[in-house]
Amino acid sequence: MALDADIQRIINARSQMESVRTDAANSELWSASFKPRNSTEQTRNCTQLDKGLILEIVNIVVAHLLRVSCRIPLERKPGKTWNAGGQIGIGEVAKLIAPGMLQQLRNECGGLQTLLKNHSHIFCVAQGKVQFRIPGTVHRHLGKKKKRRKNASTPLRKVKPCWFHKNHPDGCPALEIDCDFQH
Repeated sequence: MALDADIQRIINARSQMESVRTDAANSELWSASFKPRNSTEQTRNCTQLDKGLILEIVNIVVAHLLRVSCRIPLERKPGKTWNAGGQIGIGEVAKLIAPGMLQQLRNECGGLQTLLKNHSHIFCVAQGKVQFRIPGTVHRHLGKKKKRRKNASTPLRKVKPCWFHKNHPDGCPALEIDCDFQH
């Protein structure tokens, strides 16, 4: 018991702020500035944003990237090329987006770079620059190894639709079998 009293005395002595008594059973002393955290943490990773806002920002970035024509030959489709688009800095992207939209983005999540990185199936964000990710090479560019599946003989079930197949003017550069997404 003496040890508990000594510990309590040290705690109270170290608390430099004005102390107040709590309503707790033991009436322990606490600092007046103590505020407990909320029981639920707010998600701030751009996943809770309005889908219309996200789509609008993605479309602005895509339109700007497609202004620059950078045709690359397709390995698996001889004689055909695909527009890989240009490259733009995050700061330049911010200038393209309306201030009201940027404010919504700042209020709700980590920011523009987080939103673009959340769309890693479309964009490659590295060293402050944004460009298109080339479909069919998603895992190689991320530097991640593909997980080994238990039964590699069964075909991979592609659930998410291919953004490039539906939205890019040249479609998806990868064959359906090579693309990580559903055509």
